[in-house]
Amino acid sequence: MNQALRQNIEAIIDRYASNSLRTLAFAFKDMNFIDQNSACDEKDVYDIEKSDLTFFCILGIQDTLRPGVKEAVKKCQNAGIKVRMITGDNKATAKAIALDCGIIDVNELREPDVAIMEGEVFMEAIGGIICKKCRTPECNCPRNREEAEKLEKPMRVDTIRNEIAFDSIYPRLNVLARSQPMHKLALVIGLMEREQNVVAVRILFKKWRALK
Repeated sequence: MNQALRQNIEAIIDRYASNSLRTLAFAFKDMNFIDQNSACDEKDVYDIEKSDLTFFCILGIQDTLRPGVKEAVKKCQNAGIKVRMITGDNKATAKAIALDCGIIDVNELREPDVAIMEGEVFMEAIGGIICKKCRTPECNCPRNREEAEKLEKPMRVDTIRNEIAFDSIYPRLNVLARSQPMHKLALVIGLMEREQNVVAVRILFKKWRALK
């Protein structure tokens, strides 16, 4: 694959994503079997599946909004509820969906790096989740009430490491893209720690989630 072809494919992906399409690349490789002893990465992908592939198409798919989503978002906003969307899709697709259902408007895109952030960037900025007592991501504090009572120790309470950074980000953050469960948890923890916030989570799409 030369540079010109790669740029053409990336342009197609950007165009699809801007129209709220999730993009999938397809490729093939002739193999007789998968060597079970070959190396495998953290996502359970074998090394032999990462090279000598023949690319043949890009496919765009779309998650359509459920009926009434736009109206529900508008009612929440009129009632003073901040609606946020958390998704595993890339920023371009997330932006298109958020614009479509009214979670963000064009005026908020003047600060795109704040209004729409990727999960990894968000976590790096806030320092991740740590134990409120030990101030470390991992510790020996019991994580449930039963274990805490058995060990006669206080139960672990999670918190955000960099609260100043979180406070500077969350008022303007509308969309969290490329998110993993830990990123969602961090945002919920941070919001719930702020006394003025009442936090609720609801599924608005089959594969999309939004924080009210």
